[in-house]
Amino acid sequence: MLQSKILTFPSFATMKYSDADIISMIISSDSSRKQAIEYVYSWENLKVKIHNFVLRRGGSHTDGLDVFHEGIIALDRNIRRGVFKAESSIEGYLYSICRFIWNNEWRKKKKITTHNSVETDQNHDEVTPEIRLFAKEEKMMLRGILDLLDDSCRKILTLWKQSYSMDEIARDLNLSSAQLAKKYKYRCLKKLMVVLEKKPELLNALKDE
Repeated sequence: MLQSKILTFPSFATMKYSDADIISMIISSDSSRKQAIEYVYSWENLKVKIHNFVLRRGGSHTDGLDVFHEGIIALDRNIRRGVFKAESSIEGYLYSICRFIWNNEWRKKKKITTHNSVETDQNHDEVTPEIRLFAKEEKMMLRGILDLLDDSCRKILTLWKQSYSMDEIARDLNLSSAQLAKKYKYRCLKKLMVVLEKKPELLNALKDE
């Protein structure tokens, strides 16, 4: 999982943006995009809901924060790419993404081999087209996108996708700690997203899969 960061954002107690507002802000200027992301990050009720889900599925407080952070990154990316079609609310979509992220992480930790899926819940856990596309990104990465990265990132992400723990990755790559391995993994994931942004044909392949 991504390393948690302590983030401080302005109070949004008096602000209220609609889903359409958030989408418009994210796809426009950098300043409004940042404001929209900070606004979503201030959704304490959703943050608690995701945190409680992660705890119920064997995670920790830090895992819950990591999942929420990763989910917002995916939400921002999918809105900018036009993947999110507003077929559900942003809150419901983000919750589904976070559930998918943790279910996938939990399966890796337990070394359970299953198809990528998102469990259903009462309101927000339907498997939307956007979630299916999000899962396809994982499959595509396994089939060769890693070859576009440098050797060190390819090794780290390959081990990570094979369910190696951060301790095991650190030992295999002669890193000083699991925390450092996690930091490198995060950097490599960011590099991967840059590659995907510059390779529209890969995104088209994901959609056509």
